[in-house]
Order: sequence, then C-alpha cells, then structure tokens
Amino acid sequence: MATYAYETKVVIHPWTELIHGGFIFQEPVVVVDASDCESIGRTIMGASALSLTGSSHPTDWKSLTAPLLKATASKSWRQFAQKSKYVHIATTAGRLTLEPHLRAQDGSFALLPSAAFEGASDSNRLVAAALNKAFALCV
Repeated sequence: MATYAYETKVVIHPWTELIHGGFIFQEPVVVVDASDCESIGRTIMGASALSLTGSSHPTDWKSLTAPLLKATASKSWRQFAQKSKYVHIATTAGRLTLEPHLRAQDGSFALLPSAAFEGASDSNRLVAAALNKAFALCV
C-alpha cells in the first residue's frame, strides 16, 4: 500500500497489482491526522487487506489519482508530491516491509533500497511508530 506524509496528515491507500506487472492507485484514500497512532495503524492494516492483484491496465490514466488529489485538496500530482514523503508498505505473514522513497524534482519517487526495513504489525501503535521511522528516512 501507499503511505504519504502530507503536511500534518498521513494519506493511505491500497495498490492494485497489474496483470502485466506494476502497480496502480486504488481507492479508498484515507487521510488521518499524523498524531493519531491508533488510526494510522488501523488504516494501514485495513488498506493491506484491500490491495488487489490481477487487474488490467486502466484506460484513463489521468483520472486515476483524482480521489487522492481531492482528499488532499491538491491541484495536481506534482503539487501533492512536492509536499509529500512516500513509503511503500508490503505485508507478508503478519510482518510489514517499509520502503522509504526519495522525492525527485519531476514529482516521482525513487526507492531507497538500503533504507527498507521490517516492522511489527502486533499493534496499531507499533505500525505507526514504524511508519514514522520510515518517513524520517525519506528525503
């Protein structure tokens, strides 16, 4: 799933894995106050359960992130990305793998492979603490 530190909020949404490789945005987009550890942890674990596999490529790429932009009152992806830190989270057998990303000038994010780490999913507070640690590694 995707998690973004955006201003004083954390934005969370699941991913859909495409049939021919890659991932795309999926709803719902949930915006949580960055200080609400219980809600952050609960939302991350819920988004993990909503992620899908085996979808085809969308026909309308432009409207794909519209729900994210609306939820954050952003005018464009570039504006959103310039104010965000991004961490991809994968869940496997009750463990989280958190992958911090570097923000590029063009509005994209690049994986920081040496910064990836595993975190426990035993409690909402531990999940939120791991996410905050990952956001601190993003530059």
